[in-house]
Amino acid sequence: MYKELSNVEEHISKSPKDTLTPYKIAVILLIKCYCSTNIKTIRERRDFCVIILKLIQTPDMEMDTLLTELHSPNHILQCFAKELESECSHMCNTGIEGLSELFDVLTRFMKSSMDHSLSSHLLCRNSVLGLYVRRIIVFFEQLSFSDVAQLYDAFVRNFNRSAVVVANWKSDKITGNIVKRNKNNTWDGRRAELLVAQQAHILQTNEYKAMLPSKLQTLVRELLNYNSYYAEV
Repeated sequence: MYKELSNVEEHISKSPKDTLTPYKIAVILLIKCYCSTNIKTIRERRDFCVIILKLIQTPDMEMDTLLTELHSPNHILQCFAKELESECSHMCNTGIEGLSELFDVLTRFMKSSMDHSLSSHLLCRNSVLGLYVRRIIVFFEQLSFSDVAQLYDAFVRNFNRSAVVVANWKSDKITGNIVKRNKNNTWDGRRAELLVAQQAHILQTNEYKAMLPSKLQTLVRELLNYNSYYAEV
């Protein structure tokens, strides 16, 4: 585990029923993303510690559930969610070689951590995450080429399906924010037309009672930002 998880005492027992799944590959990809990021805020470190312990202890979940959890506003791990999506996409495009590369990188992380002069972002062999990753590496090394190919194909199918779900979730979230913002906007069509007509009348009859030009300009900009249709009003 990383330095921030070094005080957590957790025993990860081996089970003969444990197998490598697309979910476990996604989890160690997330660990790789975190290890590869040199600059992390205290909040990011804390949130990652909480979420990663949950991920390695819970049963396998769909990859879209994992990604939406990382995108959740309950913690600030959105940058790692985006990085994980990028890493998954990269693996899908690089074939089985990309899968092998992942395990090579994680192995180097743990070997390098034996050098105490290195920074704390590397993976410690005897930590909770270190034990978890080492176990996954052992499982991977025991797979035949056919098993690796099947694992890779399952990962690609899972990610492609999840990518569609996450994209729809993001789209719905953006649409919801727009609707919410529009509901909170006080300018409807009738009020906009009334404002324009009122100010036009005042300027024709008694311009001294009209709004100050600066204030009127601010209101006009607000109207145009809300709906460009008002440019024709």
